[in-house]
Amino acid sequence: MDKKQQKLLYKVMVALKATPSISQAKAIREKASESDFTEDYLVSILSEKKPNQREPMIVEEEEIKQYFPSHYNSEQMHNTILLLIRNWSKKRGYTQ
Repeated sequence: MDKKQQKLLYKVMVALKATPSISQAKAIREKASESDFTEDYLVSILSEKKPNQREPMIVEEEEIKQYFPSHYNSEQMHNTILLLIRNWSKKRGYTQ
């Protein structure tokens, strides 16, 4: 890929907060020699869901801090939640 294409790829990666998988990188490299190597192409390929990609589960602190003492920090809340989930899972026989 030439410098201009690399800059375009970087711009799209930053905008999408995405990095290409190995197969996507190969496709991008192959497409680099063609005339339709465009920002739209890069957006479409980098927007594809990767087979091993998992969406993170995010719980905002503001949503849960009402259930904890006011002096608890984020780490204490996190550890308490994990402990509660482990106990809940064991109690129901999902884990040992």
